[in-house]
Amino acid sequence: MEAKKRGPGRPQAISAKDRRAKILETAGGLFIEDGYGSTNMEKIALRCGMSKKTLYQAFDSKEALLAALVCDVQRHEDEPLVASAATDSAESLYDALLKLAGWVLAPRQIGLTRLVIAESLAVPELARQFREEAIERGRRLIRDSIGRSIGKHQGGDDLELIASITFGAAIADLQLRALVGEDISAHQERNSLAARIRYVVELVSKS
Repeated sequence: MEAKKRGPGRPQAISAKDRRAKILETAGGLFIEDGYGSTNMEKIALRCGMSKKTLYQAFDSKEALLAALVCDVQRHEDEPLVASAATDSAESLYDALLKLAGWVLAPRQIGLTRLVIAESLAVPELARQFREEAIERGRRLIRDSIGRSIGKHQGGDDLELIASITFGAAIADLQLRALVGEDISAHQERNSLAARIRYVVELVSKS
């Protein structure tokens, strides 16, 4: 028997988690396409197909929406930014850097990072959140991975410095080039990026 077609009526309800994900995905696209200043909550709600009231129940402001987008490192599509289960210390650092690079250099994240930079003077709270929830989380991931190997006999300040230098050597150059509009797709190719990170890990492990 042929299944009955769903008649007109109220749209199928979605969970709060799925609604939040839809809002973030839609808002991210609008921020990048139209710019932060030209995007408002009404436009986001319209693109999402929901009322402004529903949108405001999830996010109380446009600033809160952007902060959630740029700081939620767990939304990385491939792998979440969590410590590697690798028992080898060098391999653990390699895994951490590869995951972090995948998130930092993703075209969508590059676009959102540009937005944070552009809005940092007008919305300093956004810059603070990005620094504490995204940048510092990535730094801790690297620091903790290093701490399991060469950091065993190093002080905390030394570990922070080594983590910053390691991030700079492995990822920061490519991130800066992407932020200013350079096409880094050739460098992002899996084998090329992996080789770059492997080289940096070997240097750090020998220090």
